[in-house]
Amino acid sequence: MFDLRRATGLTVQLGVLEGNDVVYIEILRGQYRDLTIPSRVGGRVPCHATAGGKALLAHSPDHLVEEVLNGPLEKIGPGTITDSHELRAELDLARREGIAYEREESHAGLACAASPILRGDGTTVAAISITAPVGVVEMRLVGPAVHAATLGLNRQMAAAPHWAQL
Repeated sequence: MFDLRRATGLTVQLGVLEGNDVVYIEILRGQYRDLTIPSRVGGRVPCHATAGGKALLAHSPDHLVEEVLNGPLEKIGPGTITDSHELRAELDLARREGIAYEREESHAGLACAASPILRGDGTTVAAISITAPVGVVEMRLVGPAVHAATLGLNRQMAAAPHWAQL
């Protein structure tokens, strides 16, 4: 996470899925220190409204995906996806590309990209995301940096059977 922050200058967050929420377990603030980011360590946000949540959800069991898609998709930020068909398309894209994106879905003025950390069996452990002000950083250009970071972690997880217990 430190290397990713140093490489991008952006806020880096580590979140886990708990129920239908992302819970943040670590946050490293980036160069945009005046940027208001509502997340905090221990804070929760509905998974459908965050890049990290979508990265996790894209690799979750079908029953959890269906539970989220069939439940209320509460509007959190001005860009929150509240249509289940649109969210399903986003999850499919995140699964194929390995990167999930959001633009003002969790909070006005924020853009994020995230990738999942996966066990060797493909189940999720956590997600790493980067956050920047909308219009300052093009997330599609820096999103691959998050993906590269998690690919390295995923290889380590697959190579070390004791990590499968986490």
